Amino acid sequence: MTRRKQWLELESAFRLTEFVKREFGLTPGEAHAELCGDDLKVHLTRALTPIGLIISQDAQGAEALRCVYSVLYKANRSAMESIVGRIAGAPARCRQMDIDLESANVTLCFQVDAVSSVHRE
Repeated sequence: MTRRKQWLELESAFRLTEFVKREFGLTPGEAHAELCGDDLKVHLTRALTPIGLIISQDAQGAEALRCVYSVLYKANRSAMESIVGRIAGAPARCRQMDIDLESANVTLCFQVDAVSSVHRE
């Protein structure tokens, strides 16, 4: 693994953790990122708040929670793309955000253009 690739993964995980803490009110227990080709996946574990975990136990609560996070994701998508783009030095597009209510994990998936240069350095 190149140092640049490792730095991109670590910095993305750190910066996005700080972002979701500030903007979503989530406090992930751990975060890590994986760069495979032009795809960057950032995994935030134990990312839901205690009240979110309680609400998600009920089917209606889980659906409401998904709706809330969907709105937050859509409202903050461009800011997250900007964060990753600045770190990568290339345009980034956030393709999706997956929330696993059972495990309280959140995964953010980005496509980072021209990131193949990161692999060569």
